[in-house]
Amino acid sequence: MGRRSRTRAREGGTDAGAGRAPEHRPGLASRLNPIKVPTRARTRNAAIAFAVASAVFAVLDLTTGSSGLRGAVIPLAILAVLWGVRAWTMPPDQPRERDRDRA
Repeated sequence: MGRRSRTRAREGGTDAGAGRAPEHRPGLASRLNPIKVPTRARTRNAAIAFAVASAVFAVLDLTTGSSGLRGAVIPLAILAVLWGVRAWTMPPDQPRERDRDRA
């Protein structure tokens, strides 16, 4: 918050967006934040991402004919299975507060 906006707030100045809450759009960094509480959807998306990465590396391994990528395919496949099992065993996601307010 800069100096101008603080003085405007103290003086009672208004601007076009006053009174409305800014629309929050999380960026990529906040979506990948590992500190957030894991939800079923986030865990499921991680499992899907690992499965897709594993499939891409497996196809690249088969098309190039070298076994250099095989070392990456197996751990990614294991991670996909483990995260999938974790997502499957988690309780269903609760609707967020802001989603409940809209309904």
